[in-house]
Amino acid sequence: MKKLVLLIAIVFATQTLFATDATTPSSASSSLNRDFHKATNVQWQYAETYVKASFLLDNRFMNAFYTLDGELMAVTRNIVCEQLPLKLLMELKQNYSEYWISNLFEVVNESGDQYYITLENGDETLILKAKAHKSWKLYKKAVKL
Repeated sequence: MKKLVLLIAIVFATQTLFATDATTPSSASSSLNRDFHKATNVQWQYAETYVKASFLLDNRFMNAFYTLDGELMAVTRNIVCEQLPLKLLMELKQNYSEYWISNLFEVVNESGDQYYITLENGDETLILKAKAHKSWKLYKKAVKL
């Protein structure tokens, strides 16, 4: 019986904690409305030091990351390889033709545009990173079992 009462108390406390935690900081919400005023289907996720807004803008899925004070830290969006800078696209075709692309996204922040691509073949997975108009660099490599 004591275990049941304790379990109910934990469940109630957890639900209350998440319910009060689920409010979007007004500064982040205001910043999103200012930065992406046509955003639709906004969903918020919370971390200890930032807030992530996932949304649609012009039928494209995007993510914006804000500090708790509402300062925009970065924006990400999935892209297709044809949207890469030509130098990066040519380098992919030249050096990684035996791989297929399983993920490709762009990150825009105060450091400029960066690209991350996940390439796979039957044996391994590569994650490459590049700054705009630079060369690809290996970010992570994993061997498939």
